[in-house]
Amino acid sequence: MIDEAGKRTLLKAIRDRIRGCRKCSIREDYDKPVPFAGSPNARVMFIGEAPGSEEVERGKPFAGKSGQLLRSAIEKAELDGDDLFITNTILCRPLDNKFPDDPEIIVNCQAWLRHQVRVIRPSVVVAVGGKAHKLVFDQREGITKACGNWSEMKWPWEEDLPSFWYMPVLHPSFCFRGADGRYDNPVMNMNSQERCALLEKHIASIPERFVVEEESEEKEEAPPPAATKFERKKLRF
Repeated sequence: MIDEAGKRTLLKAIRDRIRGCRKCSIREDYDKPVPFAGSPNARVMFIGEAPGSEEVERGKPFAGKSGQLLRSAIEKAELDGDDLFITNTILCRPLDNKFPDDPEIIVNCQAWLRHQVRVIRPSVVVAVGGKAHKLVFDQREGITKACGNWSEMKWPWEEDLPSFWYMPVLHPSFCFRGADGRYDNPVMNMNSQERCALLEKHIASIPERFVVEEESEEKEEAPPPAATKFERKKLRF
């Protein structure tokens, strides 16, 4: 196992390499990369879709309006800042703000994600939005039907990594949209307030995975009491 100092060193090296990345032939059509943020000791990894203009300006993921909603849901769930790590499926922002479908970009960014996963080794992974749900985890079910459902998974590209609890959630930007009655789908028919509440409900279920994890470890000594709301570390993103 890598200690905290070792993780910090590895993450800094990965972050520096991401900032200087020129792997994609169409990099000139994209803003500068936005690396990950969070704790090297995180148990929970959030994987979003792609950075927006505010993320590029501030140099960190989920820094805009969508990030504010996600951060609010995390704080309401009373998740400790030391337990959280956040990154994106695509690390550069398309100048036309459209998610790329070029397989070269997907493959190159997936390589950076794998480096991060090997260091963090999260026990809980949350895919934020349909693109992360589909591209990172090769899931066929749409995000509006899959959101909030937990499953135990393994990383398909490395057997030595431990299994993890996986849940997809709605992307916060989708929560801001109005209801769309054209579909026979309860989530599509929700208004903005209802979708925001649904996202908060799903994020609030994350601490339950910690209980399952602790029970399965069969520790001889009782675990220390959970930090109170006032003791929890602030979010690092």
